[in-house]
Amino acid sequence: MGGAALGGAPAVRTQVGFYDPRDERQRPAGLYSVQFNIDTSRIADPQYRKVNPVATVRWSVEGNTVQRKLSVVNGTTITGVCDAIEVIVTDETDDIVGPVPPGTVWDYDVTITMVPYPRPSSAAPPILRGNVIPISLAGGAPAATVPVPDDAGVNAVMLLTSSTGGGIPSASQQHGTLPDIVATWTPEGAGRFVPLLPQAGRISLSNLGPPASSVDFTVLFGVDG
Repeated sequence: MGGAALGGAPAVRTQVGFYDPRDERQRPAGLYSVQFNIDTSRIADPQYRKVNPVATVRWSVEGNTVQRKLSVVNGTTITGVCDAIEVIVTDETDDIVGPVPPGTVWDYDVTITMVPYPRPSSAAPPILRGNVIPISLAGGAPAATVPVPDDAGVNAVMLLTSSTGGGIPSASQQHGTLPDIVATWTPEGAGRFVPLLPQAGRISLSNLGPPASSVDFTVLFGVDG
């Protein structure tokens, strides 16, 4: 399945059912993988080739649906249990490059393949970006928060940090609507995935360093699959 993605609108959508109880040749519910290919060769201006497609994958078993949402790059794969799949790919590149000048050719191709096998083993899960532009905090500045996405299947969070002037990054998982802290940890610069606790509704980011210091944060959520 393929199609052209257009900035800011649902562009590629497909549904596949694998099981019909009236046909013994059809497969029952099982493990299926969805893989994506992104081709930006039609975009003439190189600054617009680093696109930001986001896929919504809905796994269904006898009409009961579980949803996953993930950022897509060339080769991204996700696995789930289902007898039917719906996939929608939306472009969110505007958040990165800003407004696109009128007349700019900004279409790119998305190919979706589905197979009845699990994705290869990998230490890195599919991801969903929590923030597109890094969040920069001076020492002693008020904490910044990034919401944990709803109905996306995220179960872990990674923080990529860069510090200058003695900045000390700190992070906590907080309740979605209350100020209660669910968990606190000190992020590493290179980042590692930390499990999301069930009550976590947002990620709070702080710089515990001196006032002249700075810490940049990028938040990545790990997606089950």
